[in-house]
Amino acid sequence: MEQPDQEPAEAAEPAVADTPDTPDGTAPDDHGVPAGPRRRRWMAVLTVVALALGGAGYAFADNFAALGAYRFQAPAQFRGMALEPDSPLTLAVRRRAREGAADPSAFGTVHSSEGEHRMVIVQGYERHAFVPSLDESTRAAGDDAEFATAFTERRTVDPGARGGVMECGRLAMDEGLVAGVCFWADGSMTAMYSEVDEFGGPPEVEEVAAHAREMRLLAEVPA
Repeated sequence: MEQPDQEPAEAAEPAVADTPDTPDGTAPDDHGVPAGPRRRRWMAVLTVVALALGGAGYAFADNFAALGAYRFQAPAQFRGMALEPDSPLTLAVRRRAREGAADPSAFGTVHSSEGEHRMVIVQGYERHAFVPSLDESTRAAGDDAEFATAFTERRTVDPGARGGVMECGRLAMDEGLVAGVCFWADGSMTAMYSEVDEFGGPPEVEEVAAHAREMRLLAEVPA
């Protein structure tokens, strides 16, 4: 006697492993930075405050639209280092902006040398202000106890031809590394510049300030 047709049992869906969303296939950390040995350490430390900057001026971004003389456009090369247009940091900033966790104008860029022993990170947001101030970035730095403790020799420096205000200092990192860090604000944006050289000595504050001014001249282009 023929048995009635039976529907075949559904095959169980194969388990799908979590897939990292970083270009090099390494698992991202809390900042969306890949877990490579040096790269992860440098970028996690150097962006802990910069990521906060991306949302600090959100409520004010459109208030003074007529004052935005410049916009940020990272140069393809900077001091012998190439721009990484799809770096994990850049992708993380874009994602945060899309999700509303950061100002829609937030930017984050990475330049690195071959072998990645030298690196420059710039992150911030476009904000048009009558009186440029670093009060918000100062508070952001103070909110992170580890950063605030490790950030030393901070002082006001000449902002250069782009004007505004600029402060620079040195950031002590693990394994003896010291990064140079500058905050700046002008009528168009607020940003943080940071650089590290694994093989170089501790950077002098004025040297870091000169590099930050150089980056501003190249990257702050007419809006």
